[in-house]
Amino acid sequence: MKLNPKEYDLSKCVSNEISRLSLQHPYLEETGELVATNGHILAVIPNVKEEGDSAGWVPIEAIKTSKGESFKANGSCAMADGRSFPRPNATAEGAMAPRYPDWKRIRDGAALEAKPVVTFNADYILACAKAIKAGSRMPRTVTLWAAPGKESECAWFMTAAGDGKSESPDLTLPHAVIMPARR
Repeated sequence: MKLNPKEYDLSKCVSNEISRLSLQHPYLEETGELVATNGHILAVIPNVKEEGDSAGWVPIEAIKTSKGESFKANGSCAMADGRSFPRPNATAEGAMAPRYPDWKRIRDGAALEAKPVVTFNADYILACAKAIKAGSRMPRTVTLWAAPGKESECAWFMTAAGDGKSESPDLTLPHAVIMPARR
C-alpha cells in the first residue's frame, strides 16, 4: 500500500482507548479504502491498496514509518528498508477477531441526502476554537450557529458548546465568527 503520512495523518482519527482495540489502527478494505475512526470521527482515504495487499488492520506505526514509500500489507507490513510491523488484531486460528465498524453504512447514510451547505477553511475553525479556548473544557466541542435558511451565505457564530438548549448564541461569553469560504 502507499500513503503519504505528511499528506494524510490518520493517527488523528484512531482511538487511544484501551477498550476499543478494533479502533486503534486504520483498516484496509478489500476495495482499497483505508479507514480510520475513533467512534466519533471517521476518515476514508481511497485507492491506497496495491497488488499483494490484503484487507485488515494496518499498524499506525507502519504508516508513520513509511514516509510515503510503498510497503506490503499482507501477513505483516513489510517496509522497503527491511523493517516489519505485525498486523494488529491478529488472532490464533479459531479465535474470534474483533470486527471493524460498519463505516460504509454510516458514511453512505449520511451521504445519501447530503447537499453542500457551506464551506469553511478548517484551519480557521481550529484557530477560532483555540481563540475562545473551546478546547480547555471537556468535552472539547464547539457549537456552530447560523441564520436558518441562510446557512450558505451568512457568517457562522462559534461558541464553546453549552447545554444545547439555547435558542441563540450567548454573546456575553467568548465567541468567534467564521465567514464561509468562496466556492
